Amino acid sequence: MNLDKASFAGEIAIDIMMNGFHQPYVDGKANRDQIEDEIVKGIYAGELQGIDQEVVDLAIACIDEIIDEYGAA
Repeated sequence: MNLDKASFAGEIAIDIMMNGFHQPYVDGKANRDQIEDEIVKGIYAGELQGIDQEVVDLAIACIDEIIDEYGAA
């Protein structure tokens, strides 16, 4: 993965968490289905550019790490 994709994944992860799209938690992890649904809505609304699955997976992994490190709140 290149630096641009990693940076974009970090930006997406922060946006997802700030908007609560990662909740409700599923087995103590980010709600992947909810996140992917919100990304699709954002793409259709023209608010997001196309995002490949690698970026989505990395964003969710970042969120899961934060949840693991600081707890699900």
